[in-house]
Amino acid sequence: MPVWMQVISFILSIVGTVFGGYALVLNHQRTKITKTKENERLTNKRKASFAISRDKEIRVKRDRDVFILKNTGEAEARNLTISFYIHSEKGKSINSSTPENEKTLVNVLLHKIPDKINSNQVTKTTMIMHAGQAPPFEVVLKWEDDHSSKNELKEILQ
Repeated sequence: MPVWMQVISFILSIVGTVFGGYALVLNHQRTKITKTKENERLTNKRKASFAISRDKEIRVKRDRDVFILKNTGEAEARNLTISFYIHSEKGKSINSSTPENEKTLVNVLLHKIPDKINSNQVTKTTMIMHAGQAPPFEVVLKWEDDHSSKNELKEILQ
């Protein structure tokens, strides 16, 4: 075999090795990304997450405020507890350094929320508004799911 053919064969084998190594690196990165996404998907299957809102239902005699709680996660939430707080006249929100003694616990729900809410389940209950208990409320929702036993959501409800 002539020398020039050996040189060409050698160059082609080096090019093939470089492309093979590059393909191996890309495949490893793709596998890593796929594993990360799969772990995230499996973790999300074990988590419950919530969306809260307040709405008005129009009635014949008078409107009523309704508290809406929706489990937007993929897991069942258990041992739900919910607390409503109103802040002092200073108007501080939960995002500032408000001391605990400047907010007051109030009961604004007519009915108790269920202890367990399934995935994509919506729960509605009537809110009772009294003088001195006007929105905004700081809502603190605590629950357990398959991922964690100490989940908490703090949100301002207008």
